[in-house]
Amino acid sequence: MSSPILILPPTKWEFSQEVKAQIQNTKLGDGYGLMVIAPNSVRTTTELIIPNLSTADKDEIIDLFTSYGGITKFRWRPLDTQYTPYNYKEYVCDKWSVIQQGTYLWQITATFIEQKTEIITDTIADGSITTDKIADGAVNFAKLNLSFKLNSLNYLKNPALAVIQGAASGTIPNSLNLPTASLGYPGESEWCLAASGGNPSYVFDRSNQSLTIRGATLTTAVYLLQRLESRDTAKLSGKTVTLSVELSNSQLSTVTWELFRPTTTSDTHGTIATPTQTLIASGTWTVNSTLTRYTATVTLPAEVSNGLEVRLRVGAQTSGTWVIARPKLEEGSTATAFVCDDYAVELQKCQRYFYTLNNLVLNFTWYGELGGRGHSPIITFPVEMFQPPIKIAGWIDGFNAYVIVDYTTKQGYFTQIGNVNSGGAGANLSLGSFAAHIP
Repeated sequence: MSSPILILPPTKWEFSQEVKAQIQNTKLGDGYGLMVIAPNSVRTTTELIIPNLSTADKDEIIDLFTSYGGITKFRWRPLDTQYTPYNYKEYVCDKWSVIQQGTYLWQITATFIEQKTEIITDTIADGSITTDKIADGAVNFAKLNLSFKLNSLNYLKNPALAVIQGAASGTIPNSLNLPTASLGYPGESEWCLAASGGNPSYVFDRSNQSLTIRGATLTTAVYLLQRLESRDTAKLSGKTVTLSVELSNSQLSTVTWELFRPTTTSDTHGTIATPTQTLIASGTWTVNSTLTRYTATVTLPAEVSNGLEVRLRVGAQTSGTWVIARPKLEEGSTATAFVCDDYAVELQKCQRYFYTLNNLVLNFTWYGELGGRGHSPIITFPVEMFQPPIKIAGWIDGFNAYVIVDYTTKQGYFTQIGNVNSGGAGANLSLGSFAAHIP
């Protein structure tokens, strides 16, 4: 029976390999000796580092290594690159260790030693894993989950909460007239935060891929939500999806999850207080003060092609903390390991809805006749924005200058500045931010 296949999580894991061969001295008939490589003795030892694992993913991998016990063989290969294809080889996991990287993240270091058996050069054919093979115990669900499903696409934007274009910490607005195209995203992380009754505080933590919300007096509800664009959700029409997220709460025991779609117009949801959306599904999770992963599975209607909102909320968070970490929305009925794109990719996803120039200042000085000359700076956005954005205030400051033309498109910003007086004149154009969130 073939040994199981191990495919590790598609995080930025690293590996190094050392190849050794056993040398033997062969005595020849004339008394001379010949140093040769012992037959079938070449072995590859792989040192593997797997960082940024959640507690659940860490435990699953360690449980698997423990079940192998340093004896059971498994097949493994590094991920192919464009120029370096790898074949499967048979290994045993000789040893492993665990390092805690932060409050919620872990790193596993493992040593794989090659076992000289048949080297598999072909890939697994579609449909070759059958129900019968699963039933006979050779392939169990946990191994399938670890081997094949850890790279399931995460449809959420910035799920690792690493992109923070606004304030990394602050106060959540006491308003349910959110979100709008320009309001409701205090961290500008593409996650909307809103509250009623009070003003809880929030902190985004890149290192732990988490958001912590601290309760405040008079608070009756706290909301966390994200809206997904119709061009991205159309492929989910009629499909089963699984929402998973790590949660803890030191005061409350219930977190409510909800999925919405626009009722009539694509990508138009309205606000929490005045919605123009329809509930698809909802449920609750019973939580405690220990960060734990929770899941919910839903079959989406055809109308999800008009857009989707994923919402989490709690009630009267008047004290304590609510922690949210590593959310994931994926196709299928099984929650798989958390994944997200590289920071640069997630940044561009967020810049489609909010773009800041970090107070870039453009200085102009000119000489000319009355109203005669001007300057026309053009700012091109790094990605096409969702819609012509709203320009955040704080722009012209200078003397003897005025704006003749000032407008934005989905591709960029254009302004034309002219002078009022003849002779020397100047202007400072202090550029701010552009918002185009899904309303």
